[in-house]
Amino acid sequence: MQPQLKLLDDSLVERVIAKGFELLQDPGVKVYSEEGLTLLADAGAEVDFETKVARIPQPLVERALGTAPSGFALYDGEGNVAVRYEADHVHFDPGSSAVNFLDGQTGQHRQPVTADYVRYAQLIEMLPAYDAISTAFICSDVVEGIGDLYRLYLTLLYSSKPVVTGAFRIDTLHIMKDLLVAEAGGLEALAARPRAIFDACSSPPLVWSELTCQNLIDCARYGIPAQLISMPLAGSTAPVTLVGAVVQHTAESMSGVTIHQLAAPGAPIVWGGAPAITDMRFGSTPMGAIETAMIDVAYAQVGKRLAMPTHTYLGASDSKLVGRPGGLRVRYERADGGFGWHQHDQRRRHAGLFACPIAREVGGGRRNYRYGQASATWGRDSRRGAGSSPHPGSGASRPLPGPKTHPVMVCPGAVHPLRRGGPRLADCLARRWG
Repeated sequence: MQPQLKLLDDSLVERVIAKGFELLQDPGVKVYSEEGLTLLADAGAEVDFETKVARIPQPLVERALGTAPSGFALYDGEGNVAVRYEADHVHFDPGSSAVNFLDGQTGQHRQPVTADYVRYAQLIEMLPAYDAISTAFICSDVVEGIGDLYRLYLTLLYSSKPVVTGAFRIDTLHIMKDLLVAEAGGLEALAARPRAIFDACSSPPLVWSELTCQNLIDCARYGIPAQLISMPLAGSTAPVTLVGAVVQHTAESMSGVTIHQLAAPGAPIVWGGAPAITDMRFGSTPMGAIETAMIDVAYAQVGKRLAMPTHTYLGASDSKLVGRPGGLRVRYERADGGFGWHQHDQRRRHAGLFACPIAREVGGGRRNYRYGQASATWGRDSRRGAGSSPHPGSGASRPLPGPKTHPVMVCPGAVHPLRRGGPRLADCLARRWG
């Protein structure tokens, strides 16, 4: 029997949803995408194309929530179901917002490069606790304009797991789609067995940029799953109260679901987020604070009430040290806040990305810890609970190949990238970039 933790009672969940509907009508949501505004206006929303503000009526939102699918899956490179966004399935994947890289060999704090990403992809491929991989950081040794598609390209070459990713520009999403299509063997094949899910982040409070709104629309029309990432920061870009931040998250997410489903009814989408509180002493957003985990648990309750699969960043550490202090903070938060995801006995579930030491590299008798975001999906094996370790000894204890030997992954069932569509991916990039 799974433990349960509910921070909001049923009546408060209903009040949060009701207030979310109210916010979408007054003051409404600002949408910088002309196509997004047109979709809303044609569906009956009150749209001011001058101010970019759309007031979305409750029946329109409810209709969109009703067309969102009750469940879907992500597939690995061999076409097998690897991640289920439904019922009580729980899965883990590395998180996706590491800005810098702590070199495990030199201790240097620096920007990551291609060799780092290849080793990261190989590492995650070896760890059975992770059912998916994310495009966790950007390689600084390539042109900035292709950073998003380059990391997806590397992931498809060196990992067979499903991918959590995102686009930094409107045009690069189409190229990233082409990479996925090249591997899948066609757009219909990709829609039938999606390999990747794309994050789409609203801008608090109640704003959709042209980039993220268009990404949301394009993903829906391609049949590629999208993951909403609402980021209310209590006390700065959201009300200071935790429940106020949850209300804002609800409104932003419902507006995203509405735009997405208007573009393609029935397209797969996830109720996700990365909220936090604001530390007024330093102007920072402590992702490891218990209040942040409380917002996560509360908005998951709202998402489950709306029959949506959910995701969040959980188990983060704000420790500046690599080792026991950071690990203890992660473990304590996972014990306190993590059970919030296992509590909901409802139709769909996807739990999310958390920052923690993602693995141990053991080589030459020396342990080196890498920090990043790790990702958990409340998974296919419920025994991997919120307090369990994502570092199984069998995978984490194997020495990793050096950057110069990266074409071969040292793990059971590892496949050379050129056997898994490497030439097709290279040809795809060559056609698009000459």
